Amino acid sequence: MNPLSWWMRLWRTVRHGANPLARLSDRLEGALIVLGLMLALFAFPCAAAVGSTVYRQQQEKAAEQLRTRTQADAVLLENGPSIVMVGRGGMSTDTAPTAATWTAQDGGYRTGDVPAGRGLLKGRTIKIWLDQQGNRADEPLTYGQAVSRGVGAGIGLWLGVLAALGLAYAAFRVVIGRINAAAWQREWWLTEQRWTRS
Repeated sequence: MNPLSWWMRLWRTVRHGANPLARLSDRLEGALIVLGLMLALFAFPCAAAVGSTVYRQQQEKAAEQLRTRTQADAVLLENGPSIVMVGRGGMSTDTAPTAATWTAQDGGYRTGDVPAGRGLLKGRTIKIWLDQQGNRADEPLTYGQAVSRGVGAGIGLWLGVLAALGLAYAAFRVVIGRINAAAWQREWWLTEQRWTRS
């Protein structure tokens, strides 16, 4: 079905007017479609507001992390994970926890696991992030991550609303289809009885 035919069918479903052949279920279906479209349109600005709120929260979190975290050099105390070949001549680039030591902001030495790339040898220096206590911390959030999380939250919420509306409409169609089928069967039975008597 091409888009024009789909829109025409939708319009005929929504607008029955004074059509004497339109059943109550047809009018209910049209009203449900209109209600669903209105809810979908109303949900869009709501989802955008949620996405904007999430973005602002993530921006504040990123700014706080940048303010409270610093980079430092960590020296590996053991070899990193072994190199693993994947695919057609490709090499795995994932990391694994590896023992290392580093100097905290107060000048003291700390030891712990750091994410080391495959093939790195003992004594190699890598960059890590530290919190205010000198413990290893995750890399601060970036502007791009804040944007993607905000956009993802907004779009995810809107798509969730659309999915819920679609499921509700599908359930309505199933129920109405069964009701109509039962009504048609009853009408055919009554018609058959009239034909039999005549």
